[in-house]
Amino acid sequence: MIPATLQKVLADLWGNKVRSFLVALSIAVGAFAVGMIISSMVIVRHDMVADYLAINPHTARLYTQDFDASILNKLSGLPELEAVGASYNIWLKIAAKTGKLSQINLNSLTSLGALQVDKLILESGSPTLADGEIYLERQGAAGLGWNVGDTVKLSLADGTTYDLKVAGTVHDVLANPYNFNGSTSGFVTPHTMADLGGSDQNNFINLITTGSHTDAAYVRQMAEKAAEVVTANGVTVNNVNVNRPGQPPAQATLDTVMALLGALSVLVVCLSTFLVTNTISALIGQQIRQIGVIKALGATLLQVIAIYVGLVLAFGMLALLIAIPLGALASFVMTRWLIGMLNANPSPFTVPPEALLAQVFIGLVVPLLGALIPIIGGARRTIRQAITSYGLGDSIKPGLLDRLLEALPWLPRPLILSLRNTFRRKARLALTLATLVLGGGIFIAMLGIRESMYAEIEQTYRYFQTDVNAVFTRNYPAVDLETAVKDIPGVTASEAWTSLAANIMRPDGKTSDLVALYVPPDHTQLLRAVMIEGRWLQPGERNAIVVSNHFMKLRPDVRLGDTLHLRWNNRDTPFSVVGFFRMSGTYPAPFTYITSSGLEAIGADSSRANQLKIVTDLHTAARQEEVLKAAEKRFNELDYSATLQTGNELITQQRAVINILISVLMVMGVLIAVVGGLGLMGTMGMNVLERTREIGVLRSIGAENGVIFQLILVEGMLIGLISWGLSALVAVPITQFLDNSLGQALMTVPIMYIFSIQGLFIWLGIILVLSTLACLVPARGAVRLTVRDVLAYE
Repeated sequence: MIPATLQKVLADLWGNKVRSFLVALSIAVGAFAVGMIISSMVIVRHDMVADYLAINPHTARLYTQDFDASILNKLSGLPELEAVGASYNIWLKIAAKTGKLSQINLNSLTSLGALQVDKLILESGSPTLADGEIYLERQGAAGLGWNVGDTVKLSLADGTTYDLKVAGTVHDVLANPYNFNGSTSGFVTPHTMADLGGSDQNNFINLITTGSHTDAAYVRQMAEKAAEVVTANGVTVNNVNVNRPGQPPAQATLDTVMALLGALSVLVVCLSTFLVTNTISALIGQQIRQIGVIKALGATLLQVIAIYVGLVLAFGMLALLIAIPLGALASFVMTRWLIGMLNANPSPFTVPPEALLAQVFIGLVVPLLGALIPIIGGARRTIRQAITSYGLGDSIKPGLLDRLLEALPWLPRPLILSLRNTFRRKARLALTLATLVLGGGIFIAMLGIRESMYAEIEQTYRYFQTDVNAVFTRNYPAVDLETAVKDIPGVTASEAWTSLAANIMRPDGKTSDLVALYVPPDHTQLLRAVMIEGRWLQPGERNAIVVSNHFMKLRPDVRLGDTLHLRWNNRDTPFSVVGFFRMSGTYPAPFTYITSSGLEAIGADSSRANQLKIVTDLHTAARQEEVLKAAEKRFNELDYSATLQTGNELITQQRAVINILISVLMVMGVLIAVVGGLGLMGTMGMNVLERTREIGVLRSIGAENGVIFQLILVEGMLIGLISWGLSALVAVPITQFLDNSLGQALMTVPIMYIFSIQGLFIWLGIILVLSTLACLVPARGAVRLTVRDVLAYE
């Protein structure tokens, strides 16, 4: 025989199937979100770290002038080092199967077996690499459309091309994922490297330092001791690079994004808990007389509590039946997508135990905690209080809203009723608004973040990118470069710039930091730097330099007015720091700027340049491509070797990465909106149920179905519009928080704040649709009630 308490729980579940489904679904959304995020975070991090550690990764890297293998013999016995490796590195262009050029980071390689640091995993093809052959990184090979045995064409620095046979594909864990930025890596023999314009020697050293592999300060200390040995043997060390040792390249970004998704999933859980609390409160209010009867029949306080605890647990069990399999499926899809984007090797898919435990906790314990207060409050009623209660608890004394509405007699009566009903249950209204407001605030903030990142990208690339940017393999007379494109249709202006790699010495005078040194024309119109401190360069300043926030992070000891020793072409020149400027993004070397007079100070010719920035009249993608082709033809005619790229192409690549991130975050925003919609639907259902007799009275005095439907629809719309207005306010701090956290993680600076007006009105459309859908089921139920049914309702 089924116990009476269980019968009561089953009756409540089955008696209002729509309510039970909504509550179970709201709990399931929270458990689903947390399960998906925890599973994805655990699996992706595990696979990424396992992939990274399998290659015996370097902890530091020394960039040097060319050297032979004898230097490695000097380093191999040092107590500061566990292992060393060396290679030669250059950047070239590789043609895809479609003919489009992409960047390739080319390294020399004697054999796969000889690698002790930063090992490569052969994916396909020959295990040996011969002269005239190339290994392509697997993701880049797939993206470019090349297979083993194909012949690829490389564009060299002197403007010529060189054909290589694809000997195989390798998995290079440290390579930039081609799917993110359209560049890849490749490997050739030292002899082939020399033919490509490089050298058969080496120009960087990979080090695995002894001791801690994660303490950046300690690793740098060990690496600088190795650098001293290299310098003592007559080889100049241009840069000691220590960048998050012991971490996969994408780990910091991934951790930040996953932490943010985790925070949003917790928010979903909180909102679904609000809905459970709301539902149980309404249910207790409706069943106060039942509680009185149950207690009159001898039920104790704990037995009454047990009935409603069992009901909440039943909601949770139903939710877990939905959330656990769907969470596992979503986690599988997300992890495979993320691991593929990050170019890591996936492990066999399993659901981590911590994800299952978290889902069980969220499905059973969290809703119970949220429902305990209304359950205990209802169960503690005395028999007399419970039996004499009407369950509504409404005061007959007119409130402030009633007095305001009485002062507006011209308002239609249905609207007055809807306004009164909206604010009748203030606690329930507050919980419903909380879900909708937070969902709307996050949705608006997501679109604001996208607009902020777009604006940040465009602002940053104004530092070195215009409509068409040409980079030359050597320096040409600046006047000749500008003259070459002057008569091209669509060109309105051009500026010749100089860029070069230099080093800024550290205080010890032995080690240095590599920087990208840019020299714009003195009266450039194409650069509007965002200053953090100090000022920009003034024309004619000979020993002034401005440095970026990336350099500030690398050298926090440097202050405004300090003197830096800039080393170029084995010559040190003092420069005074006159300003720090802001630049978002990550770069191999920090950006710095000096004047043309400063360029002369370091011994270079300021009348020659190796970059040309071209401004077009329309700034459209079509016009940029048209001018690029014309400029490319002109440079070929003049025998100028150059690589050209449109500004639109570069910005589109960066926006693609941002869109991927925003899409992931928008998933969480949609889940929160779903919970908000469920909450509104549940609230409207409870409001209609509580006002059953009121609806009966309206029907008995002649109210038609359309009037009843209108009352409920207007009430739902009012709640939606109130939540929309509050969402606009809540979106402001959310957007600011995300601008700061995501900006620091992905772009190294807090990105500029932009409030999304577009997002605000898109959310208005969504909330009106949600409000309409939330009212349909309750309104349909209300209009189907007969006068006899509603007047007989208890």
